[in-house]
Amino acid sequence: GTEAITYTATVKKNGVAQANVPVSFDVVSGVGKLGSERVNTDNTGKAIVKLTSTIPGQVVISAKTAEMASAKNASAVIFIDQSQASITEIKASKTTAKADGVDAILYTVKVMKNGVPEKGQVVAFSTNLGKLNLQTVETNKDGLASVTLTSVSVGKAVVSAKVSEAGSVINADAVNFFATLNIDKNVEIVGTKVSGELPNIWLQYGQVKLNANGGNGGYTWSSDNPNIASIDSNTGIITLNKKGTAVIKVVSGDKQIATYTIKTPQEIVSLDKNGKVTYDEANSICLGNSAHLSASVDTLKKVYSQWGPASKYEHYTQRTINAWIQQTDKDKREGVATTYDIVTNNMVKNVPSKTPNAYAVCVK
Repeated sequence: GTEAITYTATVKKNGVAQANVPVSFDVVSGVGKLGSERVNTDNTGKAIVKLTSTIPGQVVISAKTAEMASAKNASAVIFIDQSQASITEIKASKTTAKADGVDAILYTVKVMKNGVPEKGQVVAFSTNLGKLNLQTVETNKDGLASVTLTSVSVGKAVVSAKVSEAGSVINADAVNFFATLNIDKNVEIVGTKVSGELPNIWLQYGQVKLNANGGNGGYTWSSDNPNIASIDSNTGIITLNKKGTAVIKVVSGDKQIATYTIKTPQEIVSLDKNGKVTYDEANSICLGNSAHLSASVDTLKKVYSQWGPASKYEHYTQRTINAWIQQTDKDKREGVATTYDIVTNNMVKNVPSKTPNAYAVCVK
């Protein structure tokens, strides 16, 4: 009832310390006595209160101002009777773990008596979630006893510890078990909003969205090869830049990691953005890029069906992009060719090939 613990609450608004603001303090759990239940902040925005107790055990207090929606709890403190073997601290090795039954959190309890570590005290452990490797542990020469906690269920876990001599139950801070982080094998095509496997024919600068599950959210994305596939670190939207392989990594807020491998496609369809050209010019442009004009309308129709209109992607600003299709022998004799529009899904036959009527859309 004499030795006191001092609490300091700091009140700020828009980053500025607030003076003369009433702060209400309350004992949330355990038994303790506050020096005052209401304290005004000083010129530095601080309100100070002391807590005492005549009963051994764990105590949590809270503080609240009138503008706060809910009170803020302070960390738990422990009052002890030094003549009895008592738990003076309970610590967890980490605050989060995977709910896979393997990832473990280590809890360590310290038992003291008359100011020195107490050996040979039996500590009983319990939990509201998950599985402890041991229910009781005897303290070592340093007064320490440890257990591990695993869980196959998602949720908050509170581990409690007790020694028979003191009798009071001491709770550790809550920890969180999260589902194992993974990336959905199906991608969402941005231009169609359809989910499925990544097509094996890409539209250059086409975009797909990856979706992660598990962890505690707060996902951060990255690519090991952004020249091939760049990714928005916040949204998980990938832009496919050129043929190749890339590994996408996502990290959740609880530091879990998952990966998704983008494999080299069978083909990639790309647009030369220099404007409309003649058929021969388009053919030369594609050959110069180790590519070719589409052999048939079917290839570009497949791209349209899988990726949607090219104009759905930021890279393509044209309202129409009619692409030259490889000439048949008949087309060559007549000086014409077929075009297919990768924005409007429109095919036109017998387009004069000697004038700049269409774009060089190349298949590689």
